[in-house]
Amino acid sequence: MVATLNARWQRGRYLREALLGEPFEPVRVSLGGPKAADLSQHFSEVIDWADAVHSAAAPHGRVETRTMKTRSIGENEIPVAVWFDSIDQLIAALGVRRELQQAEQLVAATGAALGDEAARWVAQHPHPALGSQPWWPGIIAVTQWIAATDVSGLDLRHVDVGGAGAQYGIDTKFITAHGAIIGSLLDVVLPPERVNPIESEFVARYGFRRPPRYVRFRLLDGAEELPDGISELTLRTDELAAMPLSVEQVFIVENQATYLAFPPVPRSIVIFGGGFGATQLGDIAWLAERRVLYWGDLDLAGFAILDAVRQRVGNVESMLMDRATLSSHLAHVVNDAKAKPAMLTHLTAEESATYRDLVEDRYGASLRLEQERIRFSHVRAALS
Repeated sequence: MVATLNARWQRGRYLREALLGEPFEPVRVSLGGPKAADLSQHFSEVIDWADAVHSAAAPHGRVETRTMKTRSIGENEIPVAVWFDSIDQLIAALGVRRELQQAEQLVAATGAALGDEAARWVAQHPHPALGSQPWWPGIIAVTQWIAATDVSGLDLRHVDVGGAGAQYGIDTKFITAHGAIIGSLLDVVLPPERVNPIESEFVARYGFRRPPRYVRFRLLDGAEELPDGISELTLRTDELAAMPLSVEQVFIVENQATYLAFPPVPRSIVIFGGGFGATQLGDIAWLAERRVLYWGDLDLAGFAILDAVRQRVGNVESMLMDRATLSSHLAHVVNDAKAKPAMLTHLTAEESATYRDLVEDRYGASLRLEQERIRFSHVRAALS
């Protein structure tokens, strides 16, 4: 009985109702007691069990019984459930009075510091709040600082909490560790225009400056905008976007060995894609005026990345991601048992056909052809 009640308590409903002052609906806990056959065969044990139930329930609840009748023994009232008719009875039975008091203190402290809506959030989510109780003053302090500060143009590192909150060593690690609860409080404290609802990342959702993203690329034939002798660069994405390169072709690859070994191609660069991170290339507007070719692994993930990149870079073409390449390299495939198919809507007809071949195991079960396993002579032929 206690285990059942504890499980229900941990789901938060009863504590939430108590904090919000909502009407209490009596709680019934089924006992799953003995059957008639048990009464006949183990009468004394059943009676002892029934007495124990009555004794355990007597201080806090009431016992629901059912009349059980047997030919040999006659009628007996057997417990089938225990009822708790008030929140006080339930709390006493579980021994969680201190937990309720702590939750009430959190609600009160939050309301005093952040207002009624924040207090209501704590009351509605008491267990997450209780789990963070040791750090709650720091959580409130961070929430107050962000709410009172124009954070546009600031990094998380700029959060500067003094006073009582300083003792919690508030830094970016603290904010990251408690970001879910701080974010939930900010959602109800900040005005709507300061919360970006389509963003889930803390920095972007609440208007902080995003950490810069970078593009690593190699020059395959030089570029007029860059000094002689420079063969490889890593630039911030926004800075590369503001510096159109005098190239005609842009290759995107996923494997570092392939990236470093990519052969010279006139007026071209090769970008190290970084998986789904390659979608950031959609922020570089001048790529729309270049020929862009994506070459990823010939597997389900490779096509998913191609699909995602094409959503951002609409003119991207695929390279060496076709049936001919796959069928000519079957001796080099490996297993890809963990891959899961997805609905890809930005593939060409030929790419979709190759993707279906992989999904339907046309050439073998769960195959993948990794980029670095394609013969380099095949790569040179494709480039020529």
